[in-house]
Amino acid sequence: MDFPRAGSLLPIMFVALLLSLEDSPVRAEEGLFEDMPVVLSATRLRQSVRDAPISMTVIDRQMIEASGFTEIPDLMRLVPGFVVDYDSGHLPVTGYHMLHDRYVRHQQVLIDGRSVYTPILGGVPWVDLPITMDDIERIEVVRGPNAASYGSNSFMGVINIITRDAALDRGTHVKTNIGDNGLREGFLRYGNNLGDMDYVFSVGYREDHGFKLRHDSKSVKMMTFRGDYQVNNRDSLIFQAGYNGGTRQEDNSIRPDEYPDYERQVNSQYQQVRWIRALPNYGELRLQYYRTAINEEKDYVTNDQNYDTERHDIELQHTFNIGQRVRVAWGGSYRQDRSESDYFVIEQAPEYVNIGRVFANMEYRHSRDLIINGGLMVEDNDLAGVDYLPRFGINYHLSPRDTIRASVSHATREPVMTEEYPYLDDVYPGGFYWENDVDPEYITAYELGYLTETKDGAINTDLKVFYEDVSDLIIYDDSAPDGTYWFNNFDDVTIKGFEAQITLRPSERARVHIAFSRLSIDSTNIAGASAYDLAAPRNSLSILGMWDFNNNYSGSLGFYKKGEHKNLGVEDETYEPYKRVDMRLAKKFGASSRRQELAVVVQNVFDEVQESRLHNFPERRFYVSYKLDLD
Repeated sequence: MDFPRAGSLLPIMFVALLLSLEDSPVRAEEGLFEDMPVVLSATRLRQSVRDAPISMTVIDRQMIEASGFTEIPDLMRLVPGFVVDYDSGHLPVTGYHMLHDRYVRHQQVLIDGRSVYTPILGGVPWVDLPITMDDIERIEVVRGPNAASYGSNSFMGVINIITRDAALDRGTHVKTNIGDNGLREGFLRYGNNLGDMDYVFSVGYREDHGFKLRHDSKSVKMMTFRGDYQVNNRDSLIFQAGYNGGTRQEDNSIRPDEYPDYERQVNSQYQQVRWIRALPNYGELRLQYYRTAINEEKDYVTNDQNYDTERHDIELQHTFNIGQRVRVAWGGSYRQDRSESDYFVIEQAPEYVNIGRVFANMEYRHSRDLIINGGLMVEDNDLAGVDYLPRFGINYHLSPRDTIRASVSHATREPVMTEEYPYLDDVYPGGFYWENDVDPEYITAYELGYLTETKDGAINTDLKVFYEDVSDLIIYDDSAPDGTYWFNNFDDVTIKGFEAQITLRPSERARVHIAFSRLSIDSTNIAGASAYDLAAPRNSLSILGMWDFNNNYSGSLGFYKKGEHKNLGVEDETYEPYKRVDMRLAKKFGASSRRQELAVVVQNVFDEVQESRLHNFPERRFYVSYKLDLD
């Protein structure tokens, strides 16, 4: 793809240039929007959500605990436009605006800036990640393409998981969850300091039986370490490492007579180091290196479906100010992905894929009321060549409490190894024909937003209308007369709709989070296996109410509803509309040096059943959680 294909940016850029000709003084920003969340994930610059060029949702620690969820993807139910489903008990999946199969490849997921998108199959192996709910401080969700900041595969959105600083976990912390469906979870965290270094070490164990009619239980063992070292008053080093291993049961619920049950062994690990130097005038220099590796072994019928992947990534970022009007974050990165599998990819597939990136994001504060954001990522990928990924946005503050936002962005989704060099001849009759050059997928997204809050801050509203033009979607086709399958860029999609995110604070002890989405998808659906027009519910709604009562009691009530949408990768079947209610009640007690909390959680209170050919029937589930904090 050539850069001129993103020429729709030019009219908006021209308007912005005309606006910038008037030299309006910038007034002091202190005190403006001080209660609004400050985010990093939109442009790599610290910004109020009112200044960010794209819509965002922040899931904070209070929401994580109040939800009662034990799987990270379930938290995306709180985000407008996200769909959450389960391909099996240990394969939760979530996607923004589209959810087509078990490998959701249309979004980027970062943990402390570390990409966990897998290079061989695509998507995110959520259960296999070395992270727990208690590790998370907050999640910043970018609702829209963000390739200008994070490159290809930041296609329809970015989930940026930010873990807790080591200094926040002094002492010993124990937590256990025990309940229905064989749920057994135990976590131990210990934090302390050694001179100028704060550190926290954690171990955990998780298991459950999956869905009642499936062979899909899981057993997970994990450990993590984080050390935050303050070298001097300007420099800091952050060391992180983690491991996740265990057994996952596998089956084939669609054709159980042909494929017997089996097991999958997983080993996942990462190491990461970040050096941060504070510069004058609020600038910063940041150097990051990380390594991730996943190994899977499974004996599937007569073949070993093993694979091994490893990623090395190094990135340098420089943030600085130009006067009082302009802030810039720019830098570059180099990544090498290694993928090995005798089953998933052919012998001709390259063992290594190299990716080089150069990026820049700029915020120009023309006046106190008018903010212009521009960004560009240039990426060179061995599989897909060079892509230019721009974004442009304008935010105008109508008042200290009302903001309108308009933006346009462009992104790509690069093919993964199993799409470019597929093998899989024992799974699909006739095997895969691979000698066709699969191109990236492309999206150009337009967004118009309005943010407002009441004078007392009791009601905060974020509204968004959007139009997304998606082309060259990659899917496999099975229509060849010789029975051969192949991946290619078959389908085009347009997605349009409306999203609302509302936060209510009726009192200091109460908070209600509301997320609503209405969208429609039009698709060519050329390939026989595709059904993108049903890849997301037309309507979805979530409400999470959180209350702090007297006597150290707290409670929450969650309501989640979604309309009809297509099953994951299964033809000619859709999920019927579905609603779910969750409840949580907790009590804190104990002395200050021995704090305890006992919580009771009931999920799917009214035992709603969602029919599924995959036999994923989410029954009512109950569990008890106990926490003990020792100084």
